[in-house]
Amino acid sequence: MSSTVSDELLTRVGKSRFSTVLVDPPWQFQNRTGKMAPEHRRLSRYETMKLQDIKDLPVGTIVESTAHLYLWVPNALLREGLDVMEAWGFTYKTNLIWYKIRKDGGPDRRGVGSYFRNVTEMLLFGVHGKNARTLQAGRSQENLIATRK
Repeated sequence: MSSTVSDELLTRVGKSRFSTVLVDPPWQFQNRTGKMAPEHRRLSRYETMKLQDIKDLPVGTIVESTAHLYLWVPNALLREGLDVMEAWGFTYKTNLIWYKIRKDGGPDRRGVGSYFRNVTEMLLFGVHGKNARTLQAGRSQENLIATRK
C-alpha cells in the first residue's frame, strides 16, 4: 500500500517543496474491531495504514531545507507519532492539544481509549533544518485548541 500512496504523493507534489506540512495520517489502532475503530467492518469509516507504511511516506523529500511539520497523533499513539516524525527527518519541539467539543460547546463525550475516554488529540510540532523558528505572531502562549470535532 505505501508505495502506491507514496507514488501518488510524489506525483501530486511534482517539483514543489513546502516549508510547512500538516499531516493527519490514517493511524491503525491495536483494537481494530471496536465500535469507534476507523476500519470497523460494519461502519468502515476509512482505510488505515500500518505504522511502517506511514513512516515510509516520502514527506522528508517534499520539504524545503528549513521546514515545519504539524502531525496529528491520537493520544494512544504518541510514541508512534514521534517515530514517524523522526523517520521523516523532523525533530520534535512541542505540541498543541485539540480539545474536541460538540456543536453546543459541551465536551464530546464519545471519546475512545482503553484507560481514559479521550476527548483530546495531539498536534505534534517538529522542525527540519536550521533556523526553523516560528514567526513571532505564532509564538502565543496558547497550546490548547477547542473546536468542534
